[in-house]
Amino acid sequence: FAIGRESRFQQPPNTFAAQALARARQLYDAGKLLGSTEKDVVAASVFKAAGAEVVSSDCAIDLGLTTVGAPCAKRLALSTLSLRAARMNVTTAKLLSRLAGSWTSVIMFRRCFSAVVQDMFKLASEAESQGSNCLVPLSPSVREELIMLAVFAPIIVTNVAVNYGQVVFSSDASLAKGAFTSRRITEETAEVLWLGSDKKGCYSKLSSFPQTLRCMWRRARG
Repeated sequence: FAIGRESRFQQPPNTFAAQALARARQLYDAGKLLGSTEKDVVAASVFKAAGAEVVSSDCAIDLGLTTVGAPCAKRLALSTLSLRAARMNVTTAKLLSRLAGSWTSVIMFRRCFSAVVQDMFKLASEAESQGSNCLVPLSPSVREELIMLAVFAPIIVTNVAVNYGQVVFSSDASLAKGAFTSRRITEETAEVLWLGSDKKGCYSKLSSFPQTLRCMWRRARG
C-alpha cells in the first residue's frame, strides 16, 4: 500500500497514492502478472492498511483530526462484549484471554490508555497459563477496567494531524537519585526524532555498580 499526505483540495488522480498505484499496475501489466484490481482502494480518505483504520474525511479534517486506530467497528464490538462480560461475576479463561489480546491490539494505537488496565491483564495471563478453559472469577477491579475500556473505545485513536512537540526530554536514574533534562528544538528536528522513535538504540552504560561504590568510598574518605 501507499499512503501520502495531500491537500484536501488535491484531485484524487494527482495524489501520491494514486500515482504509485498506477505505476504498480503498469509494472504488473508489463510483467503479465495477475492482480486483483477489483480490491484496490484508490485515493480514499477513509481506508484500512496493516490493521489500522485511517480517517481523513472532510468532516474529520474540519475538526482538526486525521485519526489512526483499530477499525471503529472492532472497537465498538469489543466495547459491547466487554460491557456484557463486566456484568458477570465469572467468565471463562479463553474469553478473558481473547478480550485481553484484543484490547492490547487496540491500545497499541494510543498507548497512554494502557494506564487504564492492570488487573485484567494479570488475571488473563494467570488464566491462560492453566491450559484449560476453566471458569475465572472477575474481581470488581477487573470489571471496572473492562467498563473503562468500553467507555474509552471510541477515542482510543491517534490524531496524526497534530504538530510535533518542540521540546525533547531525557531522563536517567542512579541508585540514589533521578533526573531529567529538556531542550527546545526545531520542528524539523522533532520530526526526525519521531520518525526514528520506533527503533531502539544501543545501550550505553555510564558506570558499573563497583565503580559507583568506589566513587562513593573515595568521597566518604574525603
